[in-house]
Amino acid sequence: MQANRRNNKRAAFPARRQSNSKAFIFFALISLCAVGYYLWSARKAAEAKTAKAELDLGLEAARMVGAKFEKAAAVKVGVIKGTVVAKAEFKGRIFTPTQESLFPVTVDYFINLDRMGKEAYHWNARNGTLTIDMPDVTVAKPNIDEGAAIIRQHGSFISREAALAMARQVSVRAEAKSRAFAYDPKNMTKARENARTVVTNLALQPLKAAGMTNVRVAVSFPWEPKTYLNQPSQQWDRSRRPEEVIEGR
Repeated sequence: MQANRRNNKRAAFPARRQSNSKAFIFFALISLCAVGYYLWSARKAAEAKTAKAELDLGLEAARMVGAKFEKAAAVKVGVIKGTVVAKAEFKGRIFTPTQESLFPVTVDYFINLDRMGKEAYHWNARNGTLTIDMPDVTVAKPNIDEGAAIIRQHGSFISREAALAMARQVSVRAEAKSRAFAYDPKNMTKARENARTVVTNLALQPLKAAGMTNVRVAVSFPWEPKTYLNQPSQQWDRSRRPEEVIEGR
């Protein structure tokens, strides 16, 4: 009898050890899952915090640039000077005098920044770039310096009637030539490149003043490809003021 009891006790010990081992393994697995979930949650929280900080950075950058542009209103981005030549003639009964006039012309180019809405600003958190969709340059009315004009008249006899008629012709043609000069593709290209530089520098001013030196600024004209369309980007909330978006109201 005693021998049987000893044998039964010996047989029970391995069973208890096996049961304890299973419990330990189960507890270890539960602990491992808990630790893994905690680490995963912490990483997700950190990523969300970083994403929110990057979004707030972009929204704040857009707000600051927008405020700067509203105050700037129409900004002169270029001045181009040149000379236009206008010709005229007067067919009289006997003589046909002609006139050739050279006019100095000055053309100013502007960007109307105050017309830009919230939809003009796009923030890409991946590369820290604020893309600004700005309007095309506005061409001011050419300034024709008639006082500095060089006038050459040709003809054996030029009557007062002929002189007045040719002066009117020259004036009309000079205006047309000046408009063509202002919208010349080469001059427009130069004005737009100046506008890109001016607007970029103007946008960087408040950002640098606020210590946001890690924000890049890209300027885009209406007809240019929009790189942000193929990238995740953020705009201002159009239903709220920029200050409300930043403050999380």
